Amino acid sequence: MISEKYVHRARMVHWWIKGTIEHARKGCHLSKAYMHSLPVAQSENALIDVVSSALGPFSQTDWFVCGKKPGISRGEFFKDAHPHPIARSQTFVLWSDTRGNAEWIRKLGASLSKCALLYMQVYEKEVVDLVDAVLSHGLEPVLRDEGGKAGFHILFLRKRDIENGTFDQLPVWVRSAVDCRSSMNSKQAAIPALIPCFNNQTYCRSMISQLRNHGFADITLLDNASTSPEMHSFLDEVSGQVTVRRLEENLGPKKCLFAPGVYENLPRYFCVTDPDIVFNPYLPSNFVHQMIDLTKRYRVGKVGFALDISHRQFFREITVKLLYRDWSTAEWEERFWSRSIGQTKTRDRIFDAPVDTTFAVYDKEKWSQDNFTAGLRVSGRYTATHAPWYDDQSVPSSERERYSRESTASFYRM
Repeated sequence: MISEKYVHRARMVHWWIKGTIEHARKGCHLSKAYMHSLPVAQSENALIDVVSSALGPFSQTDWFVCGKKPGISRGEFFKDAHPHPIARSQTFVLWSDTRGNAEWIRKLGASLSKCALLYMQVYEKEVVDLVDAVLSHGLEPVLRDEGGKAGFHILFLRKRDIENGTFDQLPVWVRSAVDCRSSMNSKQAAIPALIPCFNNQTYCRSMISQLRNHGFADITLLDNASTSPEMHSFLDEVSGQVTVRRLEENLGPKKCLFAPGVYENLPRYFCVTDPDIVFNPYLPSNFVHQMIDLTKRYRVGKVGFALDISHRQFFREITVKLLYRDWSTAEWEERFWSRSIGQTKTRDRIFDAPVDTTFAVYDKEKWSQDNFTAGLRVSGRYTATHAPWYDDQSVPSSERERYSRESTASFYRM
């Protein structure tokens, strides 16, 4: 009895020390999270090709340049950038291929809200402050090049233009800039995808749609004894389109995989995903095939999506208590961007980091339920969004409230 008491106390001290160390490292890995969550073009020229295409809708817009005029079609239309003409402009494009301009651009302040396209060079040490500032004025980072000692280049586009279809060919441009050889693989349709769920029909509907759009044909909802009438109606509605397994008790998103007749009937490779994940719009069409290849290359049983924290300024104020410390979402998640171990053939960075039930490919020959989260996370075009971190208005308030009240398996309530 005494020995158990001391073992418990020693374990508490161990986790307290670990929490203290990790807390002291807050912010150390944010620049990696910001950089590597973006798709990476094959070259600077491939990135510039996307910039040239994106300039199309803005022929009547003020085009400004910091430094030398770009050597692209219509490059002669660029004029020198100064704060006063930029401030007077209704809508403008800004090209900055000069070192050290990140601070100058940040100081444009409210004028950035009128910027439709921003192409600039940036250093890793500047990327967090720059992206935070640009995001707050409605611009969205889209693509970068690999860069070098002189930094790297990022293309930002106005978010509302992306959403309203101004750049309807943007996914095609990005895929071509990254890897023009990508194609749908027949292996994807044959891989089962399992979705653990509980009183979250809105996210389930979205996930089924995403999986189908990416070629999945074998989709199973593992319902953890949902209690809401709306969820039961949804399960009835989709039961002819996907497989629905209604469990008699709430086993949670992990243990439900081992309900009778589930795990033992799965093939060697299968996928599991929470329903509240939003896939990257630039996700490779053959991404499952690529992730299976990574399980072989790194001899691991699980390869999943990295989770984007570069938009942390838009996160809900969520605090979780872990390792005897309070953590915000971004503080906790940035730890998983610390150990880069390689990259894919298309320069998507790979991290040694635990993967819970966010989207992942499993290899039964290498994966063990005793070490459920052991695996790798893939960033770049594989970086996904975790919807509950944001104030997601797509979920009805009644659904959010019921899930938050009755769910026992999530740190992050809707």
